[in-house]
Amino acid sequence: MKTVVAIRTNKWTVNEQRVFQQLSPILGNNLKVVFHNRPAGVVPPVECVDISNSVMSEMGLHVISDWGWRCGDYAYYALRAAYPVFDNYMLVEPDVYFSGDPTAFFDHLATISNDIVALRLGDFDPKHRFARRVGPVPPKRAIFALTRFSGRALDRAYALRKTYSTQNIPDFVYSNDEVFVFSNLLADTTLTVADLAEVAPEWFEGAQFDTAPDLLSEHVDQDYHGKNKILHPVVDREFFKKALAKRMVGRTGVLSQSSRALSAMSAQEMDDIADIARDQLREHLRGYESRSDKGK
Repeated sequence: MKTVVAIRTNKWTVNEQRVFQQLSPILGNNLKVVFHNRPAGVVPPVECVDISNSVMSEMGLHVISDWGWRCGDYAYYALRAAYPVFDNYMLVEPDVYFSGDPTAFFDHLATISNDIVALRLGDFDPKHRFARRVGPVPPKRAIFALTRFSGRALDRAYALRKTYSTQNIPDFVYSNDEVFVFSNLLADTTLTVADLAEVAPEWFEGAQFDTAPDLLSEHVDQDYHGKNKILHPVVDREFFKKALAKRMVGRTGVLSQSSRALSAMSAQEMDDIADIARDQLREHLRGYESRSDKGK
């Protein structure tokens, strides 16, 4: 059975390049990239499927502000449309790390004919905002960073997503990729399912494959050198620094709770708050410095 594998991204950094270098010797021309809003002048070393707001609208899909992050299934539908001759379609996110020689992993996947292949398939919290309006199906999930679907499974998901896009669903509760796809496809009893934790356990046992925390690629290189494992999320230092800073700023309810007081502050007072926070945060972060660094 023919499978096309694509890196799903909105930039080309050392992380995307690492996945390309790990997989291109194995997959050859069957490795692509699905690129969301590709910047001018960026030319990946692999065939590219470009997606954007206009492309998604033309495909009949609802464009919410963060669909590039939230709706990874849109990338699947574009990949299927660009390469309709394949039996199976697989997306790999750039923070998936293949340690050792992943040849055996892909050889094993080639022997599996299931329509749905993913890791940690299971129930999902029906009260979560992405599950509230998923429809008349039990909410399900899996880790979307490494998944594979048959062409017929994607065709069914795409048809359902187009219908879903026409419904008057507030953007805040518009279902994300994993909830929408797995809730709907796992409810279809004509589709066959395989969990990677069961069909390829040796690749995931003793290695993190979850949504968090971020792992530094240099530590993974050191800890898993020569071992056949697949890990997630694995990033380089620069990505880690920016992502951690964004999380620390964006995942606090303190600011929204103080909106009235903040609205009374001048621009200079806002800068004062930022400077104080920076100094306090620096002192807190220094508690994680290694002993060797403290001795310098």
